[in-house]
Amino acid sequence: MPPLPRRLLLALLILSNCISLCEASDRMDGRYSFSLTTFDPTGKLGQVERATAAAALGAPIVAVALSDSIVMACPQVLQSPLIVDDGTSRFTKITKEIVVAHTGLSADGRVLVAAAQRMAVEHEYTFDETIPIELFLEGLSLLFQEYTMKPAARPFGATLVVAHVPSLETKMRCLLEESAGRPQLYRIDPSGSVESLGNHVVLNGNLGRTNVLIRVKQMAQKADSSSSSSSPTTSMEDTREMLVDALKSGLVEQSTRNRQEPSDYTLLTASLSSKGHFKVQRHEPTVDAAKNETGESKQQR
Repeated sequence: MPPLPRRLLLALLILSNCISLCEASDRMDGRYSFSLTTFDPTGKLGQVERATAAAALGAPIVAVALSDSIVMACPQVLQSPLIVDDGTSRFTKITKEIVVAHTGLSADGRVLVAAAQRMAVEHEYTFDETIPIELFLEGLSLLFQEYTMKPAARPFGATLVVAHVPSLETKMRCLLEESAGRPQLYRIDPSGSVESLGNHVVLNGNLGRTNVLIRVKQMAQKADSSSSSSSPTTSMEDTREMLVDALKSGLVEQSTRNRQEPSDYTLLTASLSSKGHFKVQRHEPTVDAAKNETGESKQQR
């Protein structure tokens, strides 16, 4: 058999490279990347899944619902130790019954919180009442879902944790409902899905693989048992301190698992009571460490 001409060999080589590139692009969803809102053959939206992955890289959030209040905690990860605050509110009070926490991209979280505040103000101005939690969750989920199908736009790369503590008026108005009067936690992901989390949440940061989830569940069970008894034993401040300790241990355990040096984060906690009292508190671990160092140095002297 005579040898093939050089030009023919070169053409065959180029054709094989083109075929391999096309197969690789198909594996990377290149065929369906001409539109941000196009489903792939498996029924998934690539942009929504990437937004969910971006939201999962955010700071972890832990929360526990007590009988008449909700306590939340989150580390404040700053880019430099010289920065005291980056101007982003991790916990924002929307109404006297609703507090929103966001994780993921901070810029997207600020946009979503501003939209939530605007929604609550417009509802109160129009109907002269505080926006119900059902309408609030529905409005935010529609905003999330709108950006999964809007042309020339991308989904939000943030997840919202909504804490709802019914006031005394809401408890009296919804007395016949089974879950009336109980604080509840909800989550809204980048796809627009709303999930009821019950009375505790451990979100992001791979903290579900640590002992934080067990400790938060124990706190939630203790809060349920104390609320059912005539004399509740779990206070808001005690729960705040326990959440801070659990989150610290979870971050240290996670750093040890990843073979990284554990860092001292500034922890933020927020609490909302049925009376509408909202309190945000900073916990500086470096202050305690500095005090211990100075005490040790004094003893050595």
